[in-house]
Amino acid sequence: MYALKLIRDIKKFTLENYDVLKKPIYGDYPGLKAVVFMSRTLSSHAINGGAGDRDLDQTIAIKDGEWIKMEFEAEISGIGAPFKLTKEREDVLSDEDVEAYLNASDTPIGEVVQFFKKYTELRKQFENNIPKIDVFYGKI
Repeated sequence: MYALKLIRDIKKFTLENYDVLKKPIYGDYPGLKAVVFMSRTLSSHAINGGAGDRDLDQTIAIKDGEWIKMEFEAEISGIGAPFKLTKEREDVLSDEDVEAYLNASDTPIGEVVQFFKKYTELRKQFENNIPKIDVFYGKI
Protein backbone atom coordinates (compact mmCIF):
# COMPACT_ATOMS: atom_id res chain seq x y z
CA MET A 1 0.00 0.00 0.00
CA TYR A 2 2.87 2.38 0.73
CA ALA A 3 4.27 1.99 -2.79
CA LEU A 4 0.82 2.65 -4.24
CA LYS A 5 0.56 5.87 -2.22
CA LEU A 6 3.96 7.01 -3.55
CA ILE A 7 2.87 6.21 -7.12
CA ARG A 8 -0.33 8.21 -6.65
CA ASP A 9 1.54 11.11 -5.03
CA ILE A 10 4.09 11.36 -7.83
CA LYS A 11 1.37 11.11 -10.48
CA LYS A 12 -0.64 13.92 -8.84
CA PHE A 13 2.47 16.08 -8.53
CA THR A 14 3.54 15.37 -12.13
CA LEU A 15 0.11 16.27 -13.48
CA GLU A 16 0.13 19.55 -11.54
CA ASN A 17 3.50 20.42 -13.14
CA TYR A 18 3.09 18.56 -16.44
CA ASP A 19 3.74 21.46 -18.82
CA VAL A 20 7.08 22.19 -17.12
CA LEU A 21 8.16 18.54 -16.79
CA LYS A 22 7.22 16.96 -20.12
CA LYS A 23 10.03 16.27 -22.57
CA PRO A 24 10.40 14.45 -25.90
CA ILE A 25 10.15 10.70 -25.39
CA TYR A 26 11.88 9.56 -28.54
CA GLY A 27 13.92 12.07 -30.47
CA ASP A 28 12.11 15.13 -31.71
CA TYR A 29 8.94 13.46 -32.95
CA PRO A 30 6.04 15.90 -32.52
CA GLY A 31 3.41 14.86 -30.05
CA LEU A 32 5.65 12.37 -28.30
CA LYS A 33 6.20 14.26 -25.08
CA ALA A 34 5.73 12.90 -21.57
CA VAL A 35 7.38 12.61 -18.17
CA VAL A 36 9.42 9.40 -18.38
CA PHE A 37 9.99 7.33 -15.25
CA MET A 38 11.41 4.10 -16.71
CA SER A 39 12.73 2.94 -20.06
CA ARG A 40 14.65 0.04 -21.53
CA THR A 41 15.57 -1.60 -24.81
CA LEU A 42 13.62 -4.83 -25.26
CA SER A 43 15.51 -5.97 -28.36
CA SER A 44 18.10 -4.75 -30.83
CA HIS A 45 18.96 -6.18 -34.25
CA ALA A 46 21.47 -5.28 -36.93
CA ILE A 47 19.93 -4.61 -40.35
CA ASN A 48 21.26 -3.81 -43.82
CA GLY A 49 24.28 -6.04 -43.40
CA GLY A 50 25.19 -4.52 -40.05
CA ALA A 51 25.14 -0.92 -41.30
CA GLY A 52 21.86 -0.16 -39.53
CA ASP A 53 19.94 -0.98 -36.38
CA ARG A 54 16.37 -1.83 -35.39
CA ASP A 55 15.55 -1.40 -31.70
CA LEU A 56 12.38 -2.11 -29.75
CA ASP A 57 12.23 0.19 -26.71
CA GLN A 58 9.74 0.39 -23.85
CA THR A 59 8.96 3.49 -21.82
CA ILE A 60 6.70 3.94 -18.80
CA ALA A 61 5.70 7.55 -18.37
CA ILE A 62 2.95 9.98 -17.51
CA LYS A 63 1.36 11.43 -20.63
CA ASP A 64 -1.92 13.28 -21.08
CA GLY A 65 -3.02 12.68 -17.48
CA GLU A 66 -2.33 8.94 -17.34
CA TRP A 67 0.38 6.39 -16.76
CA ILE A 68 1.28 4.82 -20.08
CA LYS A 69 3.49 2.03 -21.33
CA MET A 70 4.81 2.81 -24.80
CA GLU A 71 6.71 0.56 -27.15
CA PHE A 72 8.64 2.04 -30.04
CA GLU A 73 10.35 0.27 -32.88
CA ALA A 74 13.00 2.59 -34.26
CA GLU A 75 15.17 1.97 -37.28
CA ILE A 76 18.41 3.50 -38.48
CA SER A 77 19.01 2.32 -42.03
CA GLY A 78 22.73 3.03 -42.16
CA ILE A 79 25.68 4.91 -40.76
CA GLY A 80 24.80 8.58 -40.35
CA ALA A 81 21.18 8.03 -41.40
CA PRO A 82 18.40 9.55 -39.29
CA PHE A 83 16.28 7.16 -37.29
CA LYS A 84 12.60 6.70 -37.96
CA LEU A 85 9.84 5.15 -35.94
CA THR A 86 8.45 2.13 -37.74
CA LYS A 87 5.97 1.10 -35.06
CA GLU A 88 4.48 2.68 -31.94
CA ARG A 89 2.15 1.16 -29.36
CA GLU A 90 0.69 2.82 -26.28
CA ASP A 91 -1.22 1.20 -23.41
CA VAL A 92 -2.83 3.04 -20.48
CA LEU A 93 -1.79 1.81 -17.03
CA SER A 94 -3.56 2.29 -13.71
CA ASP A 95 -1.65 3.20 -10.55
CA GLU A 96 -2.08 -0.43 -9.50
CA ASP A 97 -0.59 -1.61 -12.82
CA VAL A 98 2.50 0.54 -12.19
CA GLU A 99 2.83 -0.91 -8.68
CA ALA A 100 2.48 -4.46 -10.05
CA TYR A 101 5.10 -3.71 -12.72
CA LEU A 102 7.57 -2.41 -10.13
CA ASN A 103 6.96 -5.51 -7.98
CA ALA A 104 7.08 -8.07 -10.82
CA SER A 105 9.90 -10.60 -10.64
CA ASP A 106 10.75 -10.05 -14.32
CA THR A 107 11.08 -6.26 -14.03
CA PRO A 108 14.80 -5.44 -14.18
CA ILE A 109 16.08 -3.85 -10.98
CA GLY A 110 17.51 -1.06 -13.14
CA GLU A 111 13.99 0.06 -14.03
CA VAL A 112 12.94 0.10 -10.38
CA VAL A 113 16.01 2.23 -9.66
CA GLN A 114 15.07 4.56 -12.56
CA PHE A 115 11.62 5.08 -11.03
CA PHE A 116 12.98 5.98 -7.59
CA LYS A 117 15.74 8.11 -9.09
CA LYS A 118 13.16 10.14 -11.05
CA TYR A 119 10.99 10.42 -7.92
CA THR A 120 13.97 11.72 -5.92
CA GLU A 121 15.06 14.14 -8.68
CA LEU A 122 11.57 15.66 -8.81
CA ARG A 123 11.48 15.92 -5.02
CA LYS A 124 14.80 17.82 -5.00
CA GLN A 125 13.91 19.97 -8.02
CA PHE A 126 10.65 21.11 -6.45
CA GLU A 127 11.97 21.65 -2.94
CA ASN A 128 10.45 18.66 -1.21
CA ASN A 129 6.86 19.18 -2.36
CA ILE A 130 6.58 15.40 -2.71
CA PRO A 131 6.63 13.05 0.31
CA LYS A 132 10.01 11.58 1.22
CA ILE A 133 10.42 7.85 0.60
CA ASP A 134 10.96 6.00 3.86
CA VAL A 135 11.99 2.49 2.78
CA PHE A 136 12.55 1.18 6.29
CA TYR A 137 9.38 2.20 8.08
CA GLY A 138 6.84 2.92 5.39
CA LYS A 139 5.84 6.12 7.18
CA ILE A 140 5.22 9.47 5.59
